[in-house]
Amino acid sequence: NKMKEAYNFANEKPVKYICDSCWWLFGQLPEQIPRDYCRGNFECMLQYQLDMIKDHYKRGWNDCMEPILSPWYGTGVLPSGFGQKVAYKDGMDPAVEMRNDIDEAFVKEMKLPDPYKDGQMPMVLETIDYFREHCDLDINLTDLQGPLSSAFNLVGYENFIYWMYDEPSLVHELM
Repeated sequence: NKMKEAYNFANEKPVKYICDSCWWLFGQLPEQIPRDYCRGNFECMLQYQLDMIKDHYKRGWNDCMEPILSPWYGTGVLPSGFGQKVAYKDGMDPAVEMRNDIDEAFVKEMKLPDPYKDGQMPMVLETIDYFREHCDLDINLTDLQGPLSSAFNLVGYENFIYWMYDEPSLVHELM
């Protein structure tokens, strides 16, 4: 495939990748996004992503796009496992609802989430299972973000920044 050739420097010309079959919603026309897309309707998510992939190929791009599916539930999947609530708004990616009541006790009492029980994690796993049962395309990981952005989503940017100075051991424990 073209992407593998690019990584192996097998092409004399640079390859291009046109990212028009995205699973995230930012940048999409809100009226074209199905209301149930990120709300646990696996068929809706699968069909929306397949339609976008088909549209990409219909446009005739000569690029190195590889069709891939993603169990997309925004960037708050990991924080939701730690108890953060996620807001679902029509035509938008799900987002973490920031709390103002986060304190040291929250950090000290945190437990590792159970991916089969906590937050959006079970829905991500169920989506992967559904995609596997109904399609043979590769499946991407959900967007888990990195440790720093997850920490920001758990305790808030301001708390985290202040704690870096005032409570470095608490930040260390959080990370």
